[in-house]
Amino acid sequence: MYSTSKKKASKSEVEYIIQHNTNPTKAPGYDLLTGIVIKELSQKGIRALTQIYNAILRLEYFPRHWKIGQIIMIAKPGKKTRLRCHHIDLSAS
Repeated sequence: MYSTSKKKASKSEVEYIIQHNTNPTKAPGYDLLTGIVIKELSQKGIRALTQIYNAILRLEYFPRHWKIGQIIMIAKPGKKTRLRCHHIDLSAS
């Protein structure tokens, strides 16, 4: 069950993180929400997001889809593309 020793996220903390740590040009994740959309959330949206984060902390369950990323391999300039070591791996989400 819920332990009182676990810290809860406050609405002001979530709002601060959104405004200061969200990159608006970053590619969207599995939910297709871009940084621009998240930065434009209303107070009601921020409150809902805070409730979601607190449920994750309380239940100790991290949604599986939030752990999924798409890896894109880009060939290094001037290298043959047959070997994996000649690629740069980028996560698209």
